[in-house]
Amino acid sequence: MHRRAALSFTVLLLTTGGASLAHADHLDEFSDLQFGNLTAVEPGDDTFSVDVQITLSTELIGFQMDYALDGLALQSMELLNSTPSWYLSYSDDQLIGLDFTGSSIPATVEPIGLFRMNLAITEFSGPQSITLSNIVLADSYGNSFPVQQDSYTFTIPAPATLALLAGGLGGFRRRRAG
Repeated sequence: MHRRAALSFTVLLLTTGGASLAHADHLDEFSDLQFGNLTAVEPGDDTFSVDVQITLSTELIGFQMDYALDGLALQSMELLNSTPSWYLSYSDDQLIGLDFTGSSIPATVEPIGLFRMNLAITEFSGPQSITLSNIVLADSYGNSFPVQQDSYTFTIPAPATLALLAGGLGGFRRRRAG
């Protein structure tokens, strides 16, 4: 279950008090987002999940981003790899994740799970996609720090294409083994 809130992450950044460029030595480095752990759509099922993973140039205390779905409907979102004090709020096109107690996700060069999107396919012809944009990441001083790209898009082939591809590969294996 998720909770929606009218809290603005921008207000949080402006009210953190310790926001100082003296602590922003990581601003010349970049963090990066990627999609991973896509669950397979089972025959007759139209739901799946995908994780959004992150590599961090500095510790993370919060994030805000817009998202757009094409041919998909959001069922729910959940935080991954975070402390119990983290909070996730999302609307129809934006999500905010932050910590109120000072717990952070440490800097890492290996991708770690940030949040999971549980989705349903709404259009069965053509590919579906997820786009993340207007991404703001914040460090423990309230400073924002950059990501490598302005937006990230993950395109999922149409379910019929996936089924044909899986069936074709299975038939190819059988024919080759025989």
